[in-house]
Amino acid sequence: MPPEFNRKQAEREIRKAMLCPVDWATVFRVGGPALFEPLEALWYAILAEHVRGDEAEYVGPDYWLATLSHESDADLRAMQVNVHLWTESARKQFLVAVRRFTDIRYASRQQYGKHLPPPGPFPGRRWIEDESRRRGISIFYFDIPEEATLVAFLHGVFWSFSAAGAEEFGVASNAEKLWGKVMSEANSRVCFRCSAPIGASRGAPTNFICFELDATTPIVHGYPISEEEARRIHDGCPIQTITELEQWGLH
Repeated sequence: MPPEFNRKQAEREIRKAMLCPVDWATVFRVGGPALFEPLEALWYAILAEHVRGDEAEYVGPDYWLATLSHESDADLRAMQVNVHLWTESARKQFLVAVRRFTDIRYASRQQYGKHLPPPGPFPGRRWIEDESRRRGISIFYFDIPEEATLVAFLHGVFWSFSAAGAEEFGVASNAEKLWGKVMSEANSRVCFRCSAPIGASRGAPTNFICFELDATTPIVHGYPISEEEARRIHDGCPIQTITELEQWGLH
């Protein structure tokens, strides 16, 4: 004799299967709860590839699940069976796609220290700029802690690409081209404007920072960059201003 159907259990399993498996507040180091629309939209797209029946009606924002309790026992039972068929594969596909953010770390000085000033006391602005000019590279004024730089990158991404407050859902329309590179290329770059000069690029002070993301590792590192080069990288996409590195700039 088959076990008695449990509506509440079925609803819980269906909801769990439909909800995004990643906590964006934790990933992007922002106050929760948080919604990062570009990757939520990716989750909906992956769900749409996997659903097999009436659960397709619930592919979308979480509040769409509010009417799940109105379904008949037969429909709930059918959806419960379906989600067990695709939940694991859908989540695996999604977690692989977003690994460049969920598993990210910042490069240590040992791994990528050429843009950092020498260890020890501040060598002075003039020294940094002269050394940057002499070596033809960019150098930060200060040795910014890895975690602080990583948070600056994650916050910058979070606020740059979401279409929150706009009519569309997903990626801000004026940033779609750059977001496509971030999500599809093994090595991509994103630039931000800091609130004060963050370092020198080929001898010239600059407020701009570029983050280079190696999605295969995944690991990210940053370096000062000229405004001209930052705009070339963004190719018409806006450059977000960040304040997270304010204490590491020259005032």
